[in-house]
Amino acid sequence: MPVPTVVLVVLAGLAALSLLKVLFDFAAKRLPHDTARFFRFPGPLSLLAAGLLAIALLVLAMSIPSFFSHVFPTCAFNKTWQSQSLLNLALIFVGAIAFAWLIARFQKDMWEFNGFGSKIFESSPAQPDTRIGTKWLVAFFMPVLPVRSYEVLGVQEVTWSSRAYALKPLDIIHWDQVRQTVRKHWWIYGLFLLATAGLIALSVLPCL
Repeated sequence: MPVPTVVLVVLAGLAALSLLKVLFDFAAKRLPHDTARFFRFPGPLSLLAAGLLAIALLVLAMSIPSFFSHVFPTCAFNKTWQSQSLLNLALIFVGAIAFAWLIARFQKDMWEFNGFGSKIFESSPAQPDTRIGTKWLVAFFMPVLPVRSYEVLGVQEVTWSSRAYALKPLDIIHWDQVRQTVRKHWWIYGLFLLATAGLIALSVLPCL
């Protein structure tokens, strides 16, 4: 499927989900507060960030067989990917990640939608009375890129799958906390590297 078609399909899906949010909000206004909180639904910007991350991951997956189709131009297995421009794929990937990062940077809300979006990760603070958290872009539940660090003043469970935070932004990203988050999720990064190695093998072995 051509990249522009994929992008249009994702954007159409986001438009449909945004309409669903309107319906959720309409229903929530007519329900008691304790019930209405379970109808919390992400806004258009949160959905857009999640969609951009999904596009970036899809383009990254497409770029691997496309790259090896240029390395092995005579291999019949990879000929279907030769029409994909590596430059276009790279520009779409970088643009999607950058736009999603900017949305997460300036948006107060966070939402992880089917494993994609933005999420606060906390770790053990240096001082017992101080909680530090960093907002990350998340793809397939994997912390991808740190966005901003905060002092966490309070947390409230909104639904079974989301929380509302009282946050005080820090001037810079708290890199010690970032490193702790990476260490805690080493197994997710390991699975991603294994999946990448498997995709490389599928692209190369039939041509050797």
